[in-house]
Amino acid sequence: DAALSIAALKTWAKEELQRRAGARVFFVSVGSTRGTPLEAYTVHVPGDLEVGYKRLPVRILKIWHYFSEDRSCDWVMKADSDTYVNLRAVSDRLQCFDSAEEHFFGAVHAIVPPRHLREMWSALYFAHGGSGYMVSRGLLPKIRASAPACLEDMLEMTSGDAMEDVIFALCLQRQLDIQVKSYGFLKPVTHRLWDPAAEPELATQEIVVNFHQARDELLDRRRGPGEPLQRFMHW
Repeated sequence: DAALSIAALKTWAKEELQRRAGARVFFVSVGSTRGTPLEAYTVHVPGDLEVGYKRLPVRILKIWHYFSEDRSCDWVMKADSDTYVNLRAVSDRLQCFDSAEEHFFGAVHAIVPPRHLREMWSALYFAHGGSGYMVSRGLLPKIRASAPACLEDMLEMTSGDAMEDVIFALCLQRQLDIQVKSYGFLKPVTHRLWDPAAEPELATQEIVVNFHQARDELLDRRRGPGEPLQRFMHW
């Protein structure tokens, strides 16, 4: 969505914020963005086609195959155009990890089989695509090598009609034995009856790096520095 991409470029992806975070933001597009604010930030992936949401995994695997050839970045993150990314928070948090190692990070979700099938099939953990997920420089060569096989397997199993975030996680799990990990929590809350008043430090321990979807509060409305959101937003 060009309008959302331009909104991102005017807010969280502003050139000044990119420089402060040591980040580079690009928008993958099939069509031309010549003459628009996106022109200098657009990447055209060879062979990329508009396939519609249902077959988005086809595009995503090709895009990862393309970007994994570049070793100039320590981390590569994929996010939707309607996601608000706190670039500085992401950059600061990733300083805690060695990009030369093999890491796959994201907001972890799970697909859990029906109870009667759980002995045969375990839960599949994946990084929520809307919230954005990332891989380290150390993992990129293996992703580039495995992406074509993942694409072939996915087309055989689903004809391309699948959830892109699940397919990417499944690719890394089956081909590389790599599992997604959460990078946003310092200490897990392990009991359901946790009382925020008794342990206030746990209420604020999450490293907030993005919001999805961010159309209303963060992309469309200008707020002053430090001005609180008018309503809660959840990943």
